[in-house]
Amino acid sequence: LRRAHPLQEEMGSTRGGDASAIALLLLCACFLTSLACDGNGAKFGYTGPLGPDHWGGLDPNFTQCAMGTYQSPVDIRTSDVVYNPMLGPLHREYTAANATLVDNIFNIALRCEDAAGTVQIDGVKYKLDNIHWHSPSEHTINGERFANRNAHKG
Repeated sequence: LRRAHPLQEEMGSTRGGDASAIALLLLCACFLTSLACDGNGAKFGYTGPLGPDHWGGLDPNFTQCAMGTYQSPVDIRTSDVVYNPMLGPLHREYTAANATLVDNIFNIALRCEDAAGTVQIDGVKYKLDNIHWHSPSEHTINGERFANRNAHKG
């Protein structure tokens, strides 16, 4: 579990600060996504009339997806990324834990039943609750959607 962040590998970044900044941005996007656009029970998709451009109108609980500016999906434009030297390192402390694998049709989730560890950002610890994968990826980099992407939820 302790390997280079996938974005660092995909984008070929060698500067740890860049990878940390992008990782922090994605982690925040995941938290915002889980708060504003929870897919439990609502039908949505990644293309066509159920795609991201229409998420805000698919369910009354999804209105922030249409009106907000930081809701899912997020397109990271690498030309707009600004290095922030004030960001600290991302501290991960994963531990072995029992978990259940669940197929929700819109994602596959690994739900932790026990304490699975923490991620610390700027001195604040977030408990790992689940890891889930979307296929295709919900978020894009420079408009490109990937086969799958994982997200941690605390």
